[in-house]
Amino acid sequence: KYRSEIQAEMQAEVQASPDKVRQLEQQLRNMETEKQNQERENADLREELEILKKALHIFGKERN
Repeated sequence: KYRSEIQAEMQAEVQASPDKVRQLEQQLRNMETEKQNQERENADLREELEILKKALHIFGKERN
């Protein structure tokens, strides 16, 4: 009886494996998309920061 239970569990695991792989692939794609979005946002924020630094430098100069 014990052996047949283990075999049944192993068979269920093998059958569930393709679904698990698809699920993990989807999670990976979602994480990659999120990473790309964060990188794009970081680049935008860096650009905005540089613009603000330049504006501060320009407007912060003393006028003669």
